[in-house]
Amino acid sequence: MALQMEPDLPPNLAALKNVDNLLRCPICFDFLNITMMTKCSHNFCSLCIRKFFSYKLLCPVCNTQASEQDLRNNRLLDDLVTSFQHARQQLLKVVFESPPISPKTPASAVKCKTPREKGQTCQSSFLSNYFQKKPKTSPIKEPCLHGSVAQSGGEKETSDRHRSKEDTACNSHTSAPEAAHSSSPSKDIKPVIKVECPVCSVSVPQHFINKHLDTCLTRGEKKESLRSSLGKTRRPLGKLVYNLLSIQELKKRLKECHLSTQGSRDQLIKRHQNYVQIYNAECDSLNPKSAEDIAKGVEASEKIRNQLQGKVQPVCVMVFSKNQSEKEIDELHSNYRRQNSSEFSRLIAQVR
Repeated sequence: MALQMEPDLPPNLAALKNVDNLLRCPICFDFLNITMMTKCSHNFCSLCIRKFFSYKLLCPVCNTQASEQDLRNNRLLDDLVTSFQHARQQLLKVVFESPPISPKTPASAVKCKTPREKGQTCQSSFLSNYFQKKPKTSPIKEPCLHGSVAQSGGEKETSDRHRSKEDTACNSHTSAPEAAHSSSPSKDIKPVIKVECPVCSVSVPQHFINKHLDTCLTRGEKKESLRSSLGKTRRPLGKLVYNLLSIQELKKRLKECHLSTQGSRDQLIKRHQNYVQIYNAECDSLNPKSAEDIAKGVEASEKIRNQLQGKVQPVCVMVFSKNQSEKEIDELHSNYRRQNSSEFSRLIAQVR
């Protein structure tokens, strides 16, 4: 559970909203902190799920039977949450600090010619050339009519040749980019070459083999460091049956936990329960807080809670027993109405 609220994502980062929700605890709805996974594969903050199990031994999401013994660390999600929070802050800075970009030329003003439009321009240029008036030349008079017919036939042939050349030119212009576009993806596809690791005999892509070899060769050192770290891990505290403990024994337990022994029996029990829950939650962390820091946090939160309870005005409740007479009950009713008349009038005015 984080101490400060994260700002909401702006609309232009709505694609990250689903990732943001998946990295939050289903109990406190804050980013996961010391993630613990149940046997039904649901993830929660360590402190949140331990507090929930003190109320009900069920998974809060799917209501399957679960207990604290079933909880397992999910370090990968902790790393993901840390990385996502850092990236989220950077993105929010970029969104809120960068000035709005105003392009000099609007996108609607820029027109790209498609192959179809290029074909239409070729056709229009050919038609304009075809219907253009040619300069008159001095005709050569020939005595034979057959010669004039042959000349007109020759002009028709030249115009047909000109038309066919225009068509082929247009077709070549339109087909060239399409062919280049269709042939480019086939060149980018390359087969993935896998090689066998000489240490563990696992097939790995060739460009990752050096990285894999580094991890394989240092795996023995990592095992030794993990074993040494497991030996140093803090063991969680066991739960107590408070009804069987006397006041002296309870105060002794509180002193061992660096907690205050002032207050009623119920307050002492509540104080010790809060300490045990936070202590066991910190045992799941890679860098747990010390017992003294946890005790200070428990007492600080208790002081804040008492201050808030002191500010709340006591609720006026009408209480009577069945042994009282009808006259006494009516008198209690009238006194209650008189004491709360201002509140009644305020509620009536609010409804109106």
